[in-house]
Formats: sequence, structure tokens, C-alpha cells
Amino acid sequence: MKPLVLGYSPFDAPTNGRHYGIGPFDELFDKGVNLISAKDLSNVDAVVLWGGSDICTAFYGEEPIRYPSSGPVYPTDRDLFEWQLLKLAKAENKPVIGVCRGAQLICSFAGGHLVQHVTGHQSAHTIETHDGKEIMCSSAHHQMMYPYNLQPEEYKLLAWSKNPLSDAYLPDRYYTHNLKSKVFKEPEVVYFPNINAMAIQCHPEWHNSSCLDFNSWMFDQILSHQYSCEA
Repeated sequence: MKPLVLGYSPFDAPTNGRHYGIGPFDELFDKGVNLISAKDLSNVDAVVLWGGSDICTAFYGEEPIRYPSSGPVYPTDRDLFEWQLLKLAKAENKPVIGVCRGAQLICSFAGGHLVQHVTGHQSAHTIETHDGKEIMCSSAHHQMMYPYNLQPEEYKLLAWSKNPLSDAYLPDRYYTHNLKSKVFKEPEVVYFPNINAMAIQCHPEWHNSSCLDFNSWMFDQILSHQYSCEA
């Protein structure tokens, strides 16, 4: 059954004329609803959390290493609202899609960590997928999801950078863990089954013709993982 309504955070405010609403997900959803109040969640079939500024580092149990560029010391209004939105979505079994910042918030909410600073993720690049594809996506982030502290059943890595892109992983423990190696894969798309959330590190709303294969693949993943149906 095709879901109809996708709710988006009121903090997805127009910036330089850009207002994403349901963005590229209009392939799957018929319309969007601005979730002015978390109570509006009852009126939607799923929720999308878009990109933006770094989340509060306390959400994943760390101090900021380079305040303010690695996240605020105290949660912002947006942090608190969207964290509460995740709580309610989990309680009501509403699927959640997160893009960039939204993906990082989902990872933190699920109990994962963030690498507070990475390099090399500022342009289009090739990713590998769990089902054997190589496709292009476009990124613009200096932080990165790190779900590897979780139990294997708590996350599913669906896509990762084909080659390690970052020359630095901060704090230092990540630097020694992975520097230009295959010790861990740089996550691009992660599914968190316990909260039925799809965390997408790249920006499907920015994709041009060279990256549209990613969007098509992404829709398949949302349907198969979050709605348990074939695309």
C-alpha cells in the first residue's frame, strides 16, 4: 500500500529560497504536512527530517571538540523538537526518513555515535550498496554517522563510500580506527529497525541526472525495509 502523507519538521524553513517539504520523496508520497506540533503526527504516514546545523553532542554522549563547529553544548529548539518527534514516531510506529543532519539525529537517537569531524565528503562520489550496486550520490557534511557501537541486529548498513574519503576522523579515537583503511566503512545509508528509520547521509534533494540512480535505489530501500513490500 502506498503511503500518502509525509510530515516534515517546521524547522525545514525556506533558506535562500529553498524549502524542501517532501522533496524527492514525492515519488512515494502524495503530499506533505508541516508538523507545527508534534501532535500532528497522527495525520501523517511517515516523517522526514532534513539537513541543517550540527546536533547537540550530548545527544550521543560527547563534548564538542571544536565548539561551535562540532555542535552546540546545549540542545537547540530544533534539537529538542525533532528528538521529541522521534520519540513519538517510535511510539506510534511511524516510519522516519532522515537526510544529512536528520540521518545523524536518527543515528544518535538509536544509540549510535557521530564522528564529529571528517573531510572529503563535500561533493559527488561513488557508493557501494548492500545489494551489489555502485551508484553516485552527492554529499555536503563534515560529520558522519557511526553506528558500529551498536549490536548487529540494531542497524543495517545499506550503502557506504566505495573508497574512504576522509583524511581525518575526530575525536582521535576514530582517527586511529580508520585513517584511509577498510577498518570501517564510511556510512552513507543506514537502516535502524528498532525505530523503523532510514538514515541517508547524502542529499537526494540535490541530485541531478548523474545521481538519479541513487534516488531510484533509495525508494526501493524505503519500500522494502520500512514498508516490507516490493518496489
